[in-house]
Amino acid sequence: KDAWEGYNVCLFAYGQSGAGKSFSMTGAKGMEDGDGIVPRICDGLLRKIAAEPKKEGFEIKLEVSMLEIYIDDLVDLLVAKDKQPKGGIKTYYREVKRGVKVTEIIPLTRVQVKSVEEMEHFLAIGQGNQTIGETGLNAVSSRAHTIF
Repeated sequence: KDAWEGYNVCLFAYGQSGAGKSFSMTGAKGMEDGDGIVPRICDGLLRKIAAEPKKEGFEIKLEVSMLEIYIDDLVDLLVAKDKQPKGGIKTYYREVKRGVKVTEIIPLTRVQVKSVEEMEHFLAIGQGNQTIGETGLNAVSSRAHTIF
């Protein structure tokens, strides 16, 4: 509800390896009622967009990007590892209006999605590009922080 009303929102999963953070956020294919928080929110936003009356000169769209923070590097997970920009991606701060600053990550791929299936497709691409490694609790643990 708050995101729809224009507020910035964040969903944050925190816990030890193997605790279920990824499952809670993204869910699992093939499980009854296996959708995670992200697909559910995406579905709700897309339904709301579809139900919203069209206004001339005004467009509502849903875009996704996927960023990994690994050690000191920012990685665009929607770009294959061999196609990442030289020098990586950087953060820039700019003032949008007096006293209000935003952080931009450039270049970061942003893709418009029109269905949960499209969102899940890009989520899968990003997950395939994540940095992973084995821990004592999880053989395929993400070794970084991921923002979708």
